[in-house]
Amino acid sequence: MTRAIKFGKTPLIRKIAHARPLLLEIENKDMKTPLSQAVEKGDLPVVNLLINLGANVNTLSLYNKRSALMTAVSLGHLQIANLLVDKGANATLIDINGLNILHCAVDSNKIDSVKFALRQNLVVDVQDRSGWTPLLRAGIPDIFSSTNALSRSVVIKRQIQKCEKEMHFSFEAKDFICRICHGGNSSGDLLTPCKCKGSIALTHLHCLEIWLNESNRNDINEILKSRELGLRAYIGYEDDIIAKLYSKMDQYELKNKFNPGKTRGGIFNLEFSLDGHLLVAACERNCVLIYDASNQKLLKTMEKAHDNCVNCVRFLDDKQFATCSDDNTIKLWDTRNVKSETKTLHGHSNWVKNIEFSERDNVMVTSAFDGSIYAWDLKSPTENSMLYDKVFLMNGLMRTKLSPDGSKMVISTTSGYMIIVHDLNLATLANDFRSFKPVLYRLMQMSGQSFPAGTIFNYLFLPTRRRNRVEFIDDFIIDAEVISSLQIHPHGWNAVSRSLSGTESEEVTSVHDIQKREICQYENCDNYVDEGEASQNSDSDDSSTNQRPTDLWMGYISNFQYTSDRQAQPNMFENFHLPAMGIINSGLIGRNSYNDYFQHPEERNKVIVNLPRLTHYIKEKNVGRGYIKELCYSPDGRVICSPYEKGIRLLGFNENYQELTYCVPDKPRQLTTLLEMNNYHTEIVVSCKFNPRDLMLVSGCLNGEIVWYKPVL
Repeated sequence: MTRAIKFGKTPLIRKIAHARPLLLEIENKDMKTPLSQAVEKGDLPVVNLLINLGANVNTLSLYNKRSALMTAVSLGHLQIANLLVDKGANATLIDINGLNILHCAVDSNKIDSVKFALRQNLVVDVQDRSGWTPLLRAGIPDIFSSTNALSRSVVIKRQIQKCEKEMHFSFEAKDFICRICHGGNSSGDLLTPCKCKGSIALTHLHCLEIWLNESNRNDINEILKSRELGLRAYIGYEDDIIAKLYSKMDQYELKNKFNPGKTRGGIFNLEFSLDGHLLVAACERNCVLIYDASNQKLLKTMEKAHDNCVNCVRFLDDKQFATCSDDNTIKLWDTRNVKSETKTLHGHSNWVKNIEFSERDNVMVTSAFDGSIYAWDLKSPTENSMLYDKVFLMNGLMRTKLSPDGSKMVISTTSGYMIIVHDLNLATLANDFRSFKPVLYRLMQMSGQSFPAGTIFNYLFLPTRRRNRVEFIDDFIIDAEVISSLQIHPHGWNAVSRSLSGTESEEVTSVHDIQKREICQYENCDNYVDEGEASQNSDSDDSSTNQRPTDLWMGYISNFQYTSDRQAQPNMFENFHLPAMGIINSGLIGRNSYNDYFQHPEERNKVIVNLPRLTHYIKEKNVGRGYIKELCYSPDGRVICSPYEKGIRLLGFNENYQELTYCVPDKPRQLTTLLEMNNYHTEIVVSCKFNPRDLMLVSGCLNGEIVWYKPVL
């Protein structure tokens, strides 16, 4: 059919149409029906033949929803347009962008097409999807044509006549002025170009043309000319575009609104698929929700996905994702069939709070409140089709994150410090960190005393170490204790965290640099201190002050176990005596054997000091106590989204939305609040997430409500 129309073979067209009438409405590979092909070619006899054979004149293209009449008007084929109207074509149809034949005629810059469209008794101030009337579209200068002034004059003349009929007053009798030049009616007729909210009320025609030219200079003329000529964009061009998009972020109308009667509890975590097409929400009441990100439709509710609240969701590839829960398990799911999980992974003995995936090693990393970090080999066949290694165990572990390239691991704790593992090697991490107690080393840094059980691990901090090198971060603007939320920059440049003070009265968001430093910057990190007295004479002295388990002792048991035992036997620890710091020596190696581990005597009393790494910070509202507020980075790393009471706010490194590389501060400075959206939820917001592909943002609160955001231009 396409070739027959292309060469105007009417007998062949008639033969094909009689044999297979359905082909009259079937689009070709270019998404065009036979009638649209004939209209585009401008072949009037073929158009007439197709209509007589049964082609529907009002059929819309599946691609752009354009009718044959819109195509005819846009190309200036007015004889065909008149024929279509005579055959019953609907002149009021609109395409996917909200354009009717009048918009198409104005865009074509053809005076006869505009006159034809106006004769169809259309509403001349009808708006397209972006709120533009034909008058406003006519006012945009076309740098590739000089005929747009003619079409503008026709549309504007018709619009002025309509405005004068609707306005039953005289401008001379009232004090009306042009909103652009502030001149009165004596300078020219005043008109209302558009009635949409926020538009100019009254303006002169020539003022409107000048204003449109000036306001669209950077957005239309310069951009198109630069692309046409192959010129480079001006400095800051990309920042300007990014700023315009992010500054217009706002909630948009949902096609499938939230039903309060079907709440699933708090939305603890939100995660988009790698292609950005799906959104998965982890809910407080044991379920998982899957949404279509394109239309916000709830595709699936996975009831009883876990036996306790779901804490985290992580996509492993385009189809497979993992969830973890307070039921101590991790489950793997396939989006093509979510009726049941593909695998259930057991290993942790307490609430599992975090899932990471290393694409470099094809290993899934999980962490829990039992203080353990597990690495799961997704390819190794075992009894449960999964092999795991306990790569690290420590007390006070809160969150674990991997950098995008898998070269770093960042760990947040409940003791006010974070751990960076540079040059990460998961295969050897368990062996390298064997018997290493970060809590003990942190205690030495804070107390100014050295203990052999801690200083023997100084080699892990050496800047020349090429595998699993350790570094602590402890510079916060508050006396931080619990670092509950942690995210890594998309380029691996820094880590943003949300921490709570020891008194639970202050909450702050902090950004720390996690990149490698030059070896010379570590020259002043060696601190020589006195050896702890308690470690030397702990055999002879039983301190009466140690009547309860210390944090160091608690490193050997989980918080949950300690709490359960304490509730079951309240008096169990009253007569429990620990030697002052003697437990440090007894758990690892003999006290007399420490000398074998130190080649130089001075190494015995050396404690590594932490480098300052804080770059940005901002204080948060201390609301929703007891709940973790999940932060997130935008895909380009320019913007941080932070839950803010019953809304969210967008934070940047400076007011120009620049990348961090262009605005690195010399000393810690406050994050810039770029946009604040308050009271968009009915409860406290605890999670948010950017779409990795589209400029889209979502946030979830404690009553199960999810709000969607997009730039509203």
